[in-house]
Amino acid sequence: GAIDNWRRWYGPVSDLLFYSVEMHTKPDRIQALTGWDDRTLAETVHMVSEPWSIIEIYNDIAKYAKQKLAHRKELEVDTGVRNILGENIRVLPTTYVLIDSIASVRSKTELEYDKEGNVKSTDSIAGTSNMDAMQIAKDNTLFINEVKKLCSDAKICVIMINHLVEI
Repeated sequence: GAIDNWRRWYGPVSDLLFYSVEMHTKPDRIQALTGWDDRTLAETVHMVSEPWSIIEIYNDIAKYAKQKLAHRKELEVDTGVRNILGENIRVLPTTYVLIDSIASVRSKTELEYDKEGNVKSTDSIAGTSNMDAMQIAKDNTLFINEVKKLCSDAKICVIMINHLVEI
């Protein structure tokens, strides 16, 4: 029902940016859930199936938001509702961003290893895995705070999940 309403209200101008950083979800899974054919999937979904960092994801969303706002007039859709002055209310279609999974997103503080499996530099080691977890939590919190500001004007809804499991 929700998928049908999404396409009915916004048509092909509404998008899904899907960051499959766990690399488990394939396009055929999205098609099974939505019922979309190959063409509709290609028109609607921008899928990244790579182990991106939180910074790479933010920069990609920022680039998308900037383009969406630059083409606002072309992308706006008529809601079929009139305002108090009798004018048609036009809105940007919602873009959905799905990050699967936030736990798998690489942190900027992850360690780098050489060919033998040794840590390349000890300068970035926080000392304990607890400190590393705190840095990852800090990076994710910063991402959430910054992406909220970025997405409100461009009408982008970010959904972060921990696991997407095929049943």
